[in-house]
Amino acid sequence: METPTLIPQGEEPTADEVQLVHSLIERCLQLYMNKAEVVTALHSQARVDTNLTSKLWMELEKKNPSFFDAYKVGLRIKEQATAYNFLINQQRDAMAATGTRFPDPDTKEFAALKPFSTQLPADVSHLSTDTLILSPVAASSLRWREQAGAGQK
Repeated sequence: METPTLIPQGEEPTADEVQLVHSLIERCLQLYMNKAEVVTALHSQARVDTNLTSKLWMELEKKNPSFFDAYKVGLRIKEQATAYNFLINQQRDAMAATGTRFPDPDTKEFAALKPFSTQLPADVSHLSTDTLILSPVAASSLRWREQAGAGQK
């Protein structure tokens, strides 16, 4: 049986519900999630109708095009860093399988292989306030994404 959505399809969301969804989208933006990830996460974690999330995302993109242009660049960088880290781990595993020594992390030799951080800064404070209601986000409330991503290797 499917869990009911926060705002059922066909019903107009209230101003408070729209504000809540905007706040949830903001949190996802700070985690550098793409649109599909945001829609899926809000549907599964907060039972938000996927059509509402998509509509509000498109509204944000229209009202803040320069932010989203830069945001998309950040997403590409995150994807590249993730791919690089995956390859570094594959290299380490291949070297271990053949008995080759992986460089010590404290050496210059390792600096060329050092994994990149995929945690990019997200400044969403300049987004149009008539579209996005900003709220403080506690670091502990953002850890669910990191934990979820850690289990997917």
